[in-house]
Amino acid sequence: MKKLFLLPLICLYFTAGCVNYNNSCEKSDGTVIGHSEVLFDLRPELLRSREAPIGNLVADSLFYAANNQAGAEADFAIVPASLFKTKAACGTRDFIERGDITKGDLAALFGNESIPLVTIEILPGGLKKILESSVAALGDPLAEPEAINFLQVSSQLSFTVDCRQQAHLVAADGSEYAGMRIDNALVLIGQKGHEVTLENWDPNTSLHIVTTKDLADSSEGYALATAATIVANLDQDLATVVEDYIGDLSPITADKLAGGRIRLLDNCYKAK
Repeated sequence: MKKLFLLPLICLYFTAGCVNYNNSCEKSDGTVIGHSEVLFDLRPELLRSREAPIGNLVADSLFYAANNQAGAEADFAIVPASLFKTKAACGTRDFIERGDITKGDLAALFGNESIPLVTIEILPGGLKKILESSVAALGDPLAEPEAINFLQVSSQLSFTVDCRQQAHLVAADGSEYAGMRIDNALVLIGQKGHEVTLENWDPNTSLHIVTTKDLADSSEGYALATAATIVANLDQDLATVVEDYIGDLSPITADKLAGGRIRLLDNCYKAK
């Protein structure tokens, strides 16, 4: 147990966040965009199984950008955990350490390609299905992190996950079995944060969510193509949105990342 606790500290001291650089790699852009007092854990086994500070930061960035663009306003943001990269030509990075955050950090985190963002319109039943798909593999000791469609969410959405309940399942013949793991789902509406439960939401009244275009197009493995409609394209791509938000939020502290969004019961953690 002590070895596991010391691992991040050892990595930070000796290898600047466990980054094993390839000697042939070009140096990343060291332009500073902000400062963080939070250690960001990038390991897939964490990002694809529970709420994570880096997921909170990126999801909040999307919400901030959408609600500062006329016509793209959203009730909250969702971000596929598969978006975050730890492996690149330069090696593997498990952490972004406390201190200055640079353009190079974001380039390594998201890759060099531009990732477009959209605001979608979806009914509550469609959102419930997406969230159930996100947590369907939790608690399964055989599930690999790369196969888990876990979502990170912005601070306007919160819910509890009970993995003793039926998981969302798509059979080989295409038939679906509704998941029942999501409970106490709350959406904060308006500037004063009026809470509305998903269960009490008018089933015919749409929600607006900002996310990546790939997720909206179902390229990420979510059944969104028939459940959602794109209502706006954001003017900026993912890396630009996150960069601007970090600059405005800096210094980043734990309280600014508002935890407690995804509450997992103990049965959602894999048996060792």
